[in-house]
Amino acid sequence: MSLDRSYQATIDYLFGLQKHGIKLELTNSLKLMELLDNPHRQFRSVHIAGTNGKGSTAVFLASILQTAGYRVGLYTSPHLVDFSERIRVNGEPIAEDRVVELAQRVRSVSPPTPTFFEVTTAIAFEYFAEQEVDIAVIEVGMGGRLDSTNVITPLVSVITNIELEHQEYLGTTLELIAAEKAGIIKPGVPVVTGAVQPEVITVIEQKAALARAPLYRLSRDFMPVNSKQGRPQVFDYQGMADSYQLLRTGMLGAYQVDNACLALAAAECLRAAGIPLDEHAVRHGIEKAHWEGRLERVSDRPDIYLDGAHNPAAAKKLAGALREMKPAYRRTILIIGILGDKD
Repeated sequence: MSLDRSYQATIDYLFGLQKHGIKLELTNSLKLMELLDNPHRQFRSVHIAGTNGKGSTAVFLASILQTAGYRVGLYTSPHLVDFSERIRVNGEPIAEDRVVELAQRVRSVSPPTPTFFEVTTAIAFEYFAEQEVDIAVIEVGMGGRLDSTNVITPLVSVITNIELEHQEYLGTTLELIAAEKAGIIKPGVPVVTGAVQPEVITVIEQKAALARAPLYRLSRDFMPVNSKQGRPQVFDYQGMADSYQLLRTGMLGAYQVDNACLALAAAECLRAAGIPLDEHAVRHGIEKAHWEGRLERVSDRPDIYLDGAHNPAAAKKLAGALREMKPAYRRTILIIGILGDKD
């Protein structure tokens, strides 16, 4: 069978696992890690949960680390065009032949009825171990506490923000959802969060206190300052120990400044954990970071932007970003597609 056909057959197998649904439990994931000789223990990691901004924050941090010369794994979901986008090393998606071989390896030891995300996560961790990455930035798939990625013990945990989402799985209130997201908090591992609602902060503070995990909050312990009028992508950063002036992000939208600050705070925690990151890496890593489908301009004259906002909170952020851009355009045309089961 040709590689093209083998790859497509592998993708068909993986997506065929969706018939097993979503299982928020760690039994299969822990078993898979054991049967694969615990690949997740062969590299250092950062764990990122939250409602929105997980991917952007992950990409900012991965870009900083890569600019500093580290070999960096990045695991995100979902993909936009091809499955391989989910698993990257130094920005390069996993090759098709590695997807085929690693899927076969995981499948050969997999317990009955694994889910798509359980197998995909195992493939990613096997690949990062095989590639001998220095550090991997791991995005949670859904929730946190019982997500397949929650087998790792990271150097820092990040919770971007909390909004109502996936209520059929995570709970019907912000407090319940926050408890699931805060499930990634590990004993003694510092936590960085961009959450703002008092009831959410209370939950995260309680979880961090129980784990004796230092907690750093956006707008209290670290923050953007002096954002430049008319230049929303240029900002100064004041952190727990570090400060930088005139940082620039190439990703559009003022909300990306908050995501960049979360990555910068996580970078401070990594430095405290013994991973050197100099100002050049921070400055150029933030500026070079690029994330497809996040207010991404894909055409000029007419300017066409793509954005994957998929819940009310993200839609509000997108609307605000479009208002910032309004003076540049006589009119804006919105083309939107929404699945029938969404609000």
